[in-house]
Amino acid sequence: MQINKRYTILASILAIALITTTAAFSQQEYAEHQLQTSSPYIPHHGKTILIHITSGEADDPHQVHKATMGADHALAWHRSGMNVVIFLDAEGVLIGAEEVPEELSRANGDLIKFLSEGGRVIACSHCVQMHGLTPDDMLPSIEIDTHPTMSRVQDILRSGATVLDY
Repeated sequence: MQINKRYTILASILAIALITTTAAFSQQEYAEHQLQTSSPYIPHHGKTILIHITSGEADDPHQVHKATMGADHALAWHRSGMNVVIFLDAEGVLIGAEEVPEELSRANGDLIKFLSEGGRVIACSHCVQMHGLTPDDMLPSIEIDTHPTMSRVQDILRSGATVLDY
């Protein structure tokens, strides 16, 4: 009986120590996360994430949603310190134009913020042209990559980037 009491007391002490340590670690981890994500101007590190946005037709709600999600994710991950590049291709170039329909304004706004915070956006030259746009019609700082070689995108892919399609 005496041994069971000792084990019960010892188990209780260990449980309290474990809970206290876990809570302290979680608070420290949360504080570190807040420090890392509280500023939009965090130095970028790690592997590149290439956000490939091919959606952008204003009259298709599914395409508007996909384009907006791609731009939202790119901006959020860029702000958290990840190395993110956006590649606008096919209808995706439409969200990078200076003037966009109301339906594309949120995605376009995220691109503007992304660029103003040092993000990199590349657009396909052929796709820009196919939509009746010129490089001058695109947001300032968007790089135009020459179709079909797409040397800027090739360099990113050669670096081992992870590609996410929207």
